[in-house]
Amino acid sequence: MEPWNPIVGESFGQEERLTVRLRGLIRAYPRSVGIVKEFLQNADDAGATILRVIWDEREHPRELLPDPRLAPLQGPALLFVNDQVFRPADLDAIRRIGESSKATLGPKTGRFGLGFNTAYNVSDHPSFVSGGWAVAFDPHRRSVGRDGEGSGRRWALADLWQFAPDWLEAFTAGGLSGGAPEHPATIFRLPARDAAQASSSEICGEPFEREHFEQMLGDLREAGDELLLFARNVLELVVERFAADGEHHELLRIATVDPGEVAMRRAAGNAAVEGDIAENIAAWRIAADDLTQTTYRHVFAVRGPGLAERRAWQVAAGLFVDAVGELLGLNEAMLRLHEKALPWAGAAIRLELRDADSDALAIASQRGKLFCTFPLAEQAEALPLHFNACFDLDSSRRQLSIDGSAYAEADRVRVAWNLALLRHALPQAAALAIAALVPEVASASVGRFYALWPDPVRAEEPWRTLFTALLALLAELPLIRTRAGQALAWEALAATRLPPSLAGPDLQEALRDDGLRLPDPDLPGRLVRGADAAGVPTRRYRPAELREWLRCEAALGVPLAEAPRACLRERANIVDL
Repeated sequence: MEPWNPIVGESFGQEERLTVRLRGLIRAYPRSVGIVKEFLQNADDAGATILRVIWDEREHPRELLPDPRLAPLQGPALLFVNDQVFRPADLDAIRRIGESSKATLGPKTGRFGLGFNTAYNVSDHPSFVSGGWAVAFDPHRRSVGRDGEGSGRRWALADLWQFAPDWLEAFTAGGLSGGAPEHPATIFRLPARDAAQASSSEICGEPFEREHFEQMLGDLREAGDELLLFARNVLELVVERFAADGEHHELLRIATVDPGEVAMRRAAGNAAVEGDIAENIAAWRIAADDLTQTTYRHVFAVRGPGLAERRAWQVAAGLFVDAVGELLGLNEAMLRLHEKALPWAGAAIRLELRDADSDALAIASQRGKLFCTFPLAEQAEALPLHFNACFDLDSSRRQLSIDGSAYAEADRVRVAWNLALLRHALPQAAALAIAALVPEVASASVGRFYALWPDPVRAEEPWRTLFTALLALLAELPLIRTRAGQALAWEALAATRLPPSLAGPDLQEALRDDGLRLPDPDLPGRLVRGADAAGVPTRRYRPAELREWLRCEAALGVPLAEAPRACLRERANIVDL
């Protein structure tokens, strides 16, 4: 037997440059509100109640820096500030690109996973201050990184104030106090990538300039309140600017009008999903009829130059399961894939003030959106209201995992989970929100109230599944306004009698006035057709029933004006009958 002759080869393995990895990741994150959304998500997961977005145009001192290569980064920057401090686990998590412990963190949307990397849309050198630490990232190793070492650096605040205070001066825009060894909040500072840096960046070849911030501001002025609708903790969003001369301007403030009430409602939901998910699932099976669900009005005061509005929403949220246990079974299957899944869902309906001198609300015109805590990309299907759920998302994190053919068989549970949310959880949440509008708000805007009822006739799957299930729930609730004479009542669609199909609006009004209970106003044809398509039975008065109701003992042959029934005193009504 010949002796073994070892051959020493050379190192040869797969690897990926950090800058190239980041370049691929940020393609999934659009600029503007997409950046705000990710920092808002991280703030919300941390338990923060406020997020400040600050555009700082000033040039900061460059003499006393922890590394002289930081000097070019002391110019304009975008800052994000929240009122919570990094935990040790957060400091560890933010170093791991694309990794997080979200599958076991209960209500957290996804702490410092891929989302933080949206910072590289703005800067090649994101940094932050939190608690007693200051951290700078440097994937190119051009500012604080060094070959053979990590791609970033961390310092104690106390040391920086003593030896390199100029770098920390750039964080004072976010509230950092001079000389303080601890900061009771978190300030992210993203030095804006200028044209020169963009030309050599391996991450992003586009600079971030004042115009990009202005676009962000414009988008937030229009719909920034929607970012807070389904947040678990954040109640306020503020946008500010420091001009080059140091002048400070508050450009936008979106604040919850009743923060105590909203925080209390959210806290109940947060507590319901806190802790180990597998243990929670077992408990939810036992208490399926007693899961946390809530509805409340969320009113925002929205203020800025030339802007002073109150924007109100009807919100519903909670844990929702189904009678056969499909959701909870899929929840367990998702955990086996190490993916977070919770049967948590919500819905929101935009409201508006009836007039400037009243607090009374009516339903506003709206186009619904899909949320996974925060808004996803626009859906092709028109949604009647906002829907929120703990969806599984595709690699872009902007769309649902909904196409089973795109996944290996073992991973198709992701699609099944999303479909189960659409079939079971979301219809229940939406029905809860819609029912909360009856009677006051619905009565003030009955036409728009019925517009909230979905139309499955023209909808494509999977939205037809959602709409059909929602209609079936709505049909059993007292959501149809009816009138007989002067007596108003709200009845379930399944129990409501509709007028004969050929009865015109004038005849219907006359029959209602005369005491026949009918929907008031008449139901939209779209709603009735949708109910029929969803298999929800509707009943109309038959001619024989109408004749019996009209029958009376008075003599015939009297003038119309003396007819015993008021509805028979108009010739047109008799012709219609």
